[in-house]
Amino acid sequence: MLAASAIACGLSVIGAEPDAVDEARDAEPERGVDRPDADPLDPDAPPPPPPPVLDPFDGGVDASPENCAIACADAGTCVAGWCVITCNGGAECRNGAVTCPPGVPCDVRCNGADACKDGVDCADATACSVLCDGRTSCTNDKVRCKGAACRVTCSQKDACLQGVACDAGVCAIRCLGNDACKNERVVCNADRCSVECGASPKEGNNACQAGVDCQAATSCDVRCLSDNSCKNAAVVAVASDTVAVTCSGMNSCEGVVASAGDSGVQCLGQNACKNGVSCDGGRCAARCEKSDIELCCEAGVCATTTGACQIEPSCP
Repeated sequence: MLAASAIACGLSVIGAEPDAVDEARDAEPERGVDRPDADPLDPDAPPPPPPPVLDPFDGGVDASPENCAIACADAGTCVAGWCVITCNGGAECRNGAVTCPPGVPCDVRCNGADACKDGVDCADATACSVLCDGRTSCTNDKVRCKGAACRVTCSQKDACLQGVACDAGVCAIRCLGNDACKNERVVCNADRCSVECGASPKEGNNACQAGVDCQAATSCDVRCLSDNSCKNAAVVAVASDTVAVTCSGMNSCEGVVASAGDSGVQCLGQNACKNGVSCDGGRCAARCEKSDIELCCEAGVCATTTGACQIEPSCP
């Protein structure tokens, strides 16, 4: 069963902000009403597949060369209305966090070992793209961004060790390097959130070990893809419409808490989701392949695919 200190049915001890959880619950369908496309305890009702990888800039970004020329004059270089700030290795950008100018989209490129070591603050930009592409880049403080859209990529070993906090309208967070985003939780509070921890079972090992906390207005997509990713703390995903959590690396996901109108949780790696899955909302479907997982389900519809998921008739 889920460890009481980490997760519990009903989302009461997960450390989320009470207002965010209340808002997500208010948006849930009425419990006890079966949806026509899935039957309770139906072993043939699969979880919804993960959505396509989210591109936060798919709808375009308002980028004015004139505004950029004014706001970015002392910060970086204007390229097509974006303020581009480049930090090549630890010899550059050493005096505190790299801070984007307000009111324009910002592109921060942290290239080489120890680049942007004190973190990146993109909270006042209208949109943000942050690349931490060096070993131990962006390590001493969080990468923070808001605005309409944000993409953060931590591609090398030990990048973004203090985690990422995104409050933009659309957030795509990618912790791809070994030990990336390892020491602090990855937090996403947006309309739509996408979080990737590791790129494959053997690429990006130990990413996001402190867990993931996604509180989204519309959708959460969390993928713990590498071995030991999301290992030491729960993956929490709360949204009004859809939640998709995939734990495919060995020992990935300490446990999972999901709450949405339609939730899909897939525990595919060896010993994935070892402390179980807790789910409520309109519908919850779980798929377990290599481990004996207990599914604590208080959704209107609970379903599992063939495998080792065991639905608990009532949650403690």
